Amino acid sequence: MIFNMVGGGGGNLKYATGTASFGTYAELNISGLDFKPYAVCVFGVKGDQFFSVAYGVSDDSGTPVSCASISKSSGSPVYLNGIDYFVPQDDGFKIVMPSNAYITSYTWYAIGK
Repeated sequence: MIFNMVGGGGGNLKYATGTASFGTYAELNISGLDFKPYAVCVFGVKGDQFFSVAYGVSDDSGTPVSCASISKSSGSPVYLNGIDYFVPQDDGFKIVMPSNAYITSYTWYAIGK
């Protein structure tokens, strides 16, 4: 679902939200947005023991500047940190998270122009 909102002084911002499942290697690929996202958040939760959360942020040119994720499926949580795990695209994004076999559906949010 894609929405528009008016931002102060910078023009109109767009945001979208949805649900998706991960593909191979815990890559979440979202396309078909009518904007390039500058910030995304992805999360999935099952019960009170299993979770996965990630974020990615890029600058106004679309270059990733920050990305991190954490996932807990059993034992200690697994972390990924680094801009290589977030790829903004002209009509969507790709983000990589640690795989979590207990969570099959993730909610995501994206904001951009």
